[in-house]
Amino acid sequence: MVAIKSHQTDRTIKDPQKNMLAYLIYGTDEGRISENAALLAKNWSAKFGDGGDIIRIDERSLADNPDLLAIEIRSVSMFGGYNVVRANLSNRIRPDLVKELIGLKPQNLLIIEAGNLKPSSAMRKLFDKSKSAAALPCYPDEQRDISHLIDEEITGKGFKLSSPARKLLAQSLGTDRGISRQELIKLALYADGKENIELEDIQTTIGDSSQLAYDQLIALIMSGNAIQALAKLERLLASGQTSAGLMTMLGRHLARLYKVRAMIEGGKQSADAVASLRPPVHFKQKDALLQQVSRLNLESLKKAIHIVQETVARSRRSSNMELIGIERMILMLTRMTKNAR
Repeated sequence: MVAIKSHQTDRTIKDPQKNMLAYLIYGTDEGRISENAALLAKNWSAKFGDGGDIIRIDERSLADNPDLLAIEIRSVSMFGGYNVVRANLSNRIRPDLVKELIGLKPQNLLIIEAGNLKPSSAMRKLFDKSKSAAALPCYPDEQRDISHLIDEEITGKGFKLSSPARKLLAQSLGTDRGISRQELIKLALYADGKENIELEDIQTTIGDSSQLAYDQLIALIMSGNAIQALAKLERLLASGQTSAGLMTMLGRHLARLYKVRAMIEGGKQSADAVASLRPPVHFKQKDALLQQVSRLNLESLKKAIHIVQETVARSRRSSNMELIGIERMILMLTRMTKNAR
């Protein structure tokens, strides 16, 4: 199989071929990987499944039964037809196992979802070279992808967009397919019953997806979740976001926490302290911010702000050590917030 390019992924998913026995969906856009896996499973099942099932296998199930993947690939559907088996790549799904399963020429389809795999990856090499398997790359959306998504979720559902409204909408969406689609679905629900979507509608409902990505990482850091925070950092940087943006947002967040904590220790009620912040805190973030400020005192917050400032200073002195410095900063902050909790 000739290696499939990123721009060919959508076409392959829309029209899967019967001679393809397995697909590897990989890349840096986590939302798009999951969405494409679900769509591929649906399209293949409708075209070739003849009433078969779509089966998800998680890592816990594989841990309990290491042979489960092989069993499901070879199993006959209880009600007839052929199944689609979806699984996330893990150390329990090895290239030699997948090669063996493809060699059995099963009538069921195997879909494996993975993260960003280098061309030298054994699993990716297996799929790129196989005549009966294909690797589908999923990388952050480009402008044409975002335009297509707007057509699919907004204009395709009967809404009309003026040129300025469409331009603002495209600029407000980020590079993660899953987050962008959620934002467009939210906009369509908000505009239900209207024919035209105006600039004000977009400004009211659509958040900056870049900001949302930073907010998610900051929430993981402030909850003490080091493993997920480091994984989110890798995806965020791979999707085109910047470490400078993260440092700015994190520093600003800690400064707001410090301000709220100072007001509380000065005698103000916590809810009133949060409500006094300008710009105001989004209602969905109030509970999380209150939890964070209740766990950290002024001394801890001062130390956290100092850690961020030191990391910024070091990265300016030695840019080639920037990523290591940010990862170290995340480990220090998550350890601090976890211990405080």
